[in-house]
This record gives sequence, structure tokens and C-alpha cells, in this order.
Amino acid sequence: MSKSENFDIGRFERLLQAKGNEVVNRAPKIVADFAHNGEKMMEQAIEDAETATGQRRASAPAKTGSDASHSPGRIDSGLMINQVNSRSESDGTMHTGEFGWTGEQMEYFLLQEDGTASIEGMNALNSAFIAAREQAITDLIDAMKGSI
Repeated sequence: MSKSENFDIGRFERLLQAKGNEVVNRAPKIVADFAHNGEKMMEQAIEDAETATGQRRASAPAKTGSDASHSPGRIDSGLMINQVNSRSESDGTMHTGEFGWTGEQMEYFLLQEDGTASIEGMNALNSAFIAAREQAITDLIDAMKGSI
């Protein structure tokens, strides 16, 4: 004669699998939001990155008939900010998103981003990446909390 207790983890495993599938189903949107939000945050960081040159430009009389900006930020012709874009892809199992200067980069963008001895780096891509990544992690955690 024996006496025993057992613990069947199978029910818990099935629950986790079902709930995990819900999280996986939300992943494409979370990744797409990461890319889109990162793009918008990066554009805002470029607009907000004031320089002495930009401050002089903003305080000067507006140019007429010119495409030049009257912004104290890093926007003059608009080329650098207009090259910021994002994309996301999902093939059902792999979800990827990216943003930044994903097309042809001009060396000038990188000089503005990273800085030089005479140009303070704007750090737009890195700061946008950190903020967008943190939001994506929060979204994933919320998806998991809502699933269990």
C-alpha cells in the first residue's frame, strides 16, 4: 500500500501555451508600433536639437522664396529629417522593425548624429531607440499580464 501526492503541471502548461499564443498574436503590432514610434521620436529629437547656428537662423529675418527653415533645431533644408523612415515586417514567426536613416545615408547625417570636435552630437537615433524599445518592452509585459 502506498500513499502519494502528485502535481500535474500539464493544465498549467496548456494555459501558458494558450496565453502565450495571444502574446505572439500581438507581437506584429508591438513591433510595428516600435518602428513607427521610433521614427516620430527621432524626428522630434532632430527638431529639438538646437545649435548656435540654428539659434542664429531662428532669430534672423525670415528668408522669402526659400525652402530654408526658420527653426533653431537641426532642420535647414529638411533633407536630414525627411530621410528618417521606418518599416516593419512579419512572416508569422519573425517580427522585425527598424527606423532611422534606413535608405541612403549622407555622411552629414552621421556627423550631426554623433558630433565632431565642433558639432555637438544630437543623439536623435539612439535616444529614440531607447524610448521606443522601452515602450515596446512595456507593451510586451502588458500583453503578458493581460494573458495570464
